[in-house]
Amino acid sequence: NGNLESGVTQKDFDIKVVQKAVEGYTVMDKSKDSLKSKKAIIYNTYLVYETIPVFKWDFDNNETKKIGDYICKKATTTFRGRNYIAWYTLDFPTQFVPWKFNGLPGLIMEVYDETYRYHWIAQKIKTLNGAVKMPNDQSNYAKIDLKKYVELEYDSPLTSNNARLPRGAYTVTTFKGNRNAMEIKFEWE
Repeated sequence: NGNLESGVTQKDFDIKVVQKAVEGYTVMDKSKDSLKSKKAIIYNTYLVYETIPVFKWDFDNNETKKIGDYICKKATTTFRGRNYIAWYTLDFPTQFVPWKFNGLPGLIMEVYDETYRYHWIAQKIKTLNGAVKMPNDQSNYAKIDLKKYVELEYDSPLTSNNARLPRGAYTVTTFKGNRNAMEIKFEWE
């Protein structure tokens, strides 16, 4: 996944924190109406819990697209501040995948936001023999809800860095509200 960079510039100097990217994942548990995501903020990794989001899809039954060997139908939605276009096939009657997307009558083969900043496309469909192996690292990370994650990620960036500064030193951070993450605006905002 490469490196993550964050920077704060003040007058003549630049402060940069670089860390190796954390392998993230998202797991949906429909029986518990629960979604768990592994996410990193600066030096800390969290398991973020939320209920499975409800998507309100608009269907375009006149437009189709072939992806691999599958004829796909188009659907659009707005989710947490971004407009998404999805292409799904009825050949696989599953309502989940990728990321947090769900609620379509078939498997999503491609989905992207209208700016193409975020784009998922199926590369291969493979039938597995046996159960899917789930990540078993739950005990290694702090468990928080989505609201707490948003507070840590956006409302108090670099707070954990202040603890590492010499006595009397501090950082000044201004967040201008221009979020560029996959989720820009949340239900409670």
